[in-house]
Amino acid sequence: MDQAGATGRQALSRALQRQCFYSGTEAHPIYVDRLGSAGAGRLPIVLVHGGGHTGACYLTTPDGRPGWAPVFAASGREVFVPDWPGHGRSPMRPDFATLSTVEIATSLQRLLEEIGPAVLLVHSASGPMAWWIAEQAPGAVA
Repeated sequence: MDQAGATGRQALSRALQRQCFYSGTEAHPIYVDRLGSAGAGRLPIVLVHGGGHTGACYLTTPDGRPGWAPVFAASGREVFVPDWPGHGRSPMRPDFATLSTVEIATSLQRLLEEIGPAVLLVHSASGPMAWWIAEQAPGAVA
């Protein structure tokens, strides 16, 4: 293996190491994976899944290869991957059946306000939420 390949594998290996924490609102907490570390002058990236997924769709591919989150982290970005309230590893509250898009978006907005301005990359049903968050908290979305 050449030097560039070895360096790339080391960066990817470091990027696969992750920390997790909870954010969101008290009523609707969200589980968040954090990969990588803040690069000088580089905005963090928040990857938000669609309605039928969880954040795991950004962590690995179905065949086990690294997903977008570790790839972005290996390139020197700090990456945050939340699960919507009641989805994946986020707690499901008794009001889950009536959970609104605004409540989900408010929990995601709280994450963005905690980490500071970030690039918000969304998929499918998260698209309208991203627009809403950008309108409600323009300083949180880069």
